[in-house]
Amino acid sequence: CFLLYSFFEDAKQHVMREKARVIMCQVFIVHGDKDTDVSVQDSKELVKFLPNAQLHVFKDAEHFFKKPGQKEELVKLISDWLVA
Repeated sequence: CFLLYSFFEDAKQHVMREKARVIMCQVFIVHGDKDTDVSVQDSKELVKFLPNAQLHVFKDAEHFFKKPGQKEELVKLISDWLVA
């Protein structure tokens, strides 16, 4: 599967951060600080628009949390957030 360049050009015209203000439920965003697919800055900006959001920047994690132990740590992090 591939995306045409026009997809990315079109996406620039539809920044949805402002629409996030209407999401009132609790939101937990986890982002790896070594992610090269999606900039951690994107998550830092998004969390500003979500009234009930928490951002956790995961140290030394890439986009897919492939390093040994990271997925287990991620599951614990999310589980702890869910029961808090």
